Amino acid sequence: MAYFERQVAQHRAAPGDDLICALIAIEEQGERLTEEELISTCACSLAAGHETTTNLIGNGLLALLRNPDQLAIWQQEPTVGRSRSRRLLRYDSPVQSCIGSPCRAPG
Repeated sequence: MAYFERQVAQHRAAPGDDLICALIAIEEQGERLTEEELISTCACSLAAGHETTTNLIGNGLLALLRNPDQLAIWQQEPTVGRSRSRRLLRYDSPVQSCIGSPCRAPG
């Protein structure tokens, strides 16, 4: 949190065209965010981006190791990685959501 407190102070002193400055503008207008909410939003955004990326890599690697035929295809044609990354994202997404359908508890 201390890191983002410093970042917010620096962005207030030298505004730019980025997410933190956009959040500061909202906070300064008094419309939606307090200082604490602003800093918390920055911290959550960093954590969410890091966690989902890390988990996508881990899930994808595990899926490829469990499916050596698919791994062989990836190794033969490495230049089509972007479309395959999207396939991995759909195959075992790091974020599980029930939006648009009813959620059911396991078991």
